[in-house]
Amino acid sequence: MAEKPAEQQAETQDASKAPADAPKKGSPVKMIAIVAVLMLVEGIGVYGLVTLTSPARGAAAELALENAELAAEEQPVEIELAKGRYLNLQTGRAWSWRARIYVRAKSRNQTYIEEQTERNRVLIDEKISEVFARSPDRNLREPGRETLKRQLLAVAHEVFGTDADDEPRVDEVMIVDFQGNPIDY
Repeated sequence: MAEKPAEQQAETQDASKAPADAPKKGSPVKMIAIVAVLMLVEGIGVYGLVTLTSPARGAAAELALENAELAAEEQPVEIELAKGRYLNLQTGRAWSWRARIYVRAKSRNQTYIEEQTERNRVLIDEKISEVFARSPDRNLREPGRETLKRQLLAVAHEVFGTDADDEPRVDEVMIVDFQGNPIDY
């Protein structure tokens, strides 16, 4: 029996020597922790680099303010061009057409249009009267008044011209309070 415990002792000694000779494996938790720390350091480095090289937040606010101002300059405004009664004799009978005429333009052109309207009041009234006087009755009675609006838009382009961007200052002509009445002598 003495031999048996000796054999068992030898086997246990051989078994204990074998793991000591083999390379020791590290725990997987240690490796995961090292990778996590490296990723955290890399993330902090990228964040720092981006914040240092990006423009200041004040510049972004200024850019947003400039965009809002440009958008405000592009907003359409309606400016009264003329109102009155205009005579038409094309049917062989005298007709008086009452109209209020507005132009739609960008707000950046509003002051120029208002100044030119006051400065050229007689010229504008004369050109509008000519349009009404030479228009055939069918153009004055169109439901959408497209022909009349086109002719008045041409007058507006002639009077107000183009802006610095070489765009017409007036975008559209609108006719409101439009009514024709025959004049009996």
